[in-house]
Amino acid sequence: MNAKYKILTVMVLLVLAGLACGQLNIGIEKPAENTVNENTGEVVNVPETDGSAIQETPREAESTPMFAQYWKVVADTRTGIRFAIPCFWEAIIPTPAQDPTGLGSFAVTNYTQAFIDSLGFKSNDLIWGIGGAKFDLGYVKPSQYGLSATANLQDTASALYANNLDGQIAALTPMVINGQSAIQVDTTSAMWGPGRFYLFELGVDLILMVSPYPFESDAHPDFQAILQSFSVSADREVQMPDQMPSSPPQGMGASCLGIAAADPADSPSTADLVGVLDCNTVTDEDPLAWLVCNVQAVFISLNTQPLQGMMGNEFLIGYWQSEGRFLTKDQAMEEIRTSLISPNPGNLTFTTDRTLFPPLFGMQPEDMFSPEANIVEVVYSEGGVQDGNGAAILVFSEDQYGDPYFYGMVVSGTHFDK
Repeated sequence: MNAKYKILTVMVLLVLAGLACGQLNIGIEKPAENTVNENTGEVVNVPETDGSAIQETPREAESTPMFAQYWKVVADTRTGIRFAIPCFWEAIIPTPAQDPTGLGSFAVTNYTQAFIDSLGFKSNDLIWGIGGAKFDLGYVKPSQYGLSATANLQDTASALYANNLDGQIAALTPMVINGQSAIQVDTTSAMWGPGRFYLFELGVDLILMVSPYPFESDAHPDFQAILQSFSVSADREVQMPDQMPSSPPQGMGASCLGIAAADPADSPSTADLVGVLDCNTVTDEDPLAWLVCNVQAVFISLNTQPLQGMMGNEFLIGYWQSEGRFLTKDQAMEEIRTSLISPNPGNLTFTTDRTLFPPLFGMQPEDMFSPEANIVEVVYSEGGVQDGNGAAILVFSEDQYGDPYFYGMVVSGTHFDK
């Protein structure tokens, strides 16, 4: 056998042996290309293969939140903050031309101004009872409160309430939101009840304040998603929410969610909710009627914060065929919040028409109170109390100066003796 055939025979045997052992990899070498060593900066030659011996790990595709199409990113060009809101929410942010100070506050709402206008009188109270939610954004300069321009969030929060005679800070909770330092500030007020806002550092002598309103809006799932989306620096991406936004307020359309607006005839209005007590025609020139309508709006909106400012120093709560109790404002507010607010305010009716009142065993409503109470108005309401099936008599008095105030309420779980 000549040399040529000997070499060929040896190569065949080697190939067969490699296949039998499963250890033979064949790579077809391509011309070397220059590559830079990332550690040393040196240029080295690395031979390429046809890929039969080396398999590249595929790159993981960047994931997009499932519901991203239902959210949009908005930005305040004055400061550079960015955040995501549901597609139908409204954020009317001042431009630098509209706000030369660059620090003007603005509101972000799950309703439009056009929808608010459609609700008529007392719309700003009615909106909360039909699913409205909002938060306010504003800017704080620590130096304006006597602090250093580099003051931290805790000191700034304390300075905001240093001279507040009514409210005070109940708790300060440091937190991280979208990788950024923030603080949750819980407050309490004798007049307005509990409150909450959030602070972010934006830079030297500039802090962002985010305040949900009313207080209960903090628990709204959309607000919490928005809060976590915030970017307060250029190197931080907006964290897009991975959830479907909640529906708009009752009666309002949201085309981006496929929700059509209700027929105007079916849309909620103050007149629909108040029975024969028509607050559409009331102005503050009639203090008593104005007070009655504002108390009524509290129960419709589920926002009890303004109620303490309408009460006297003591507040009477009585249960039908039981003795009444005079409570402090704080005690009365707690009982109203936990036991006397209806979960379905759309079912509430209010009337001053005595022919629609329950018989009360032949008594006039005023006869349930002492003459010193100086009762000047009584309103009968159905569809209330915590299970939505009760009724209440709302009582209004006049003080020694002739000013009306909310005196108390008598409650029945079965519409009294009607």
